[in-house]
Amino acid sequence: MKHTGKSQHGRALAQALGRAFLDTDALIQELDSTETGMRRTVRDIYREDGVERFQQLEAAACRLTSERGDSPVVATGGGLCDNPDAVGCTAGGLRVHLVDSVESLAHRIFRAGVPAFLHTDDEAVARERFRELYARRVAAYDELATLRVDFRDQSLLEAQAQIIQSVQEYLSGGK
Repeated sequence: MKHTGKSQHGRALAQALGRAFLDTDALIQELDSTETGMRRTVRDIYREDGVERFQQLEAAACRLTSERGDSPVVATGGGLCDNPDAVGCTAGGLRVHLVDSVESLAHRIFRAGVPAFLHTDDEAVARERFRELYARRVAAYDELATLRVDFRDQSLLEAQAQIIQSVQEYLSGGK
């Protein structure tokens, strides 16, 4: 989900595993910049160009990560589960579902305003849509994930330690 700390936790995990770290949001921005000559945020790309183009860029970014031979740690966007082409590109990797509470995520998400993917400017409507989206995406990611790490009510460092430990145990055959 959006704002679970995928990028921050991913960087820490990559360092712990001695692997490269990639963020599909950064790749989406690079791909968009190459095509348009503009440097935009993923939020702006989504808002200005729509979901279809955004998902095309997301799938292209995921293809680029899957083509690497060095098994990088990749942070994907929170809506990946709604993009079958992008999901297909992740099939060969270890998919880790990071789970935080809907309240914590909503608090972080709405600090920057109402996100475009909720398709409204009314914050009350957006918050209700986010709750519904959270429930649907948690179920979808549980289906897709190889490993689920639930770190509700934990500090950033506690969550990071749990993620690293869970992935290391999985990779060593412990789970």
